Amino acid sequence: MDETLPFEGFVTLFFATIGTCFAMMIWVEALAPLNSDQEKNQVRHAIRNFGLWLTAFVVADLVIGIAFLKIPDHLYQISFGLFYWLPLPSSVLLIIAGILVIDVFSYLFHRLLHQIPWLWQIHSVHHSDIELDVTTSIRNHPFDLVLGNLWKAVGCLLFGIPLWIIALREIIFLPFILLQHANIRVPDRLEYILSLAVISPAIHKHHHSIIRAEHDSNYGTGLVIWDKLFRTFQQPRLPIPKELGVRGLQEEKWQSIMGMLLTPFRYKPEKITAIPKPDGV
Repeated sequence: MDETLPFEGFVTLFFATIGTCFAMMIWVEALAPLNSDQEKNQVRHAIRNFGLWLTAFVVADLVIGIAFLKIPDHLYQISFGLFYWLPLPSSVLLIIAGILVIDVFSYLFHRLLHQIPWLWQIHSVHHSDIELDVTTSIRNHPFDLVLGNLWKAVGCLLFGIPLWIIALREIIFLPFILLQHANIRVPDRLEYILSLAVISPAIHKHHHSIIRAEHDSNYGTGLVIWDKLFRTFQQPRLPIPKELGVRGLQEEKWQSIMGMLLTPFRYKPEKITAIPKPDGV
């Protein structure tokens, strides 16, 4: 079976989905903003985040992505991985199992990004945004995306998961990931319903708190079960924390495109050996 064509097809569908969802989120942000004070800096903020995304796209998606398209030609010739050795009885079960494996791998990688100092220096670019909106979801350093893509590829190799399932999982969770960051006032009822299964907007915005004990929690990007299972879940008190960002990265020089690109090389985070849990959580 040729796995290259399905993967390429899902990648095309992914970019079509992200474009459509982005346009819808920007429209809803204008109609029902969670924080109306952000509107005065919205254009400059969006230009900076899109500029970083474009750089990351060229490095991580074009350079690494093209290499990804070559992987299936070799990956399925070596007949390797858990689901190859212990095949599942149907394609539906393979898809479900593959999405779950990739989702827990994403959780573990996100947790490592916070706990290993040199990885945090890279990932802090995403967290350094002091104004959350839908463009924050694409505010990632190129190194962050490259390492994340490679991590998922390793997961696929170890479990024998077709690479197109990565793209399928991204398409399924993409609307939720954009909504997590969007400056949209989500009705309480919808927030509650979402939080039963996935990382809801309030849960993820809590993760963007400037308080270290709060942003080192809620690592999931898709399903909420991993945070609850591994005891890293914190219930948010507010729809959005009072202060966002990373201490030491709030100045203007860190918010420019060049500042974000240079953050992993210039930012020296405080060394914290123990992260206390906030009271009442």
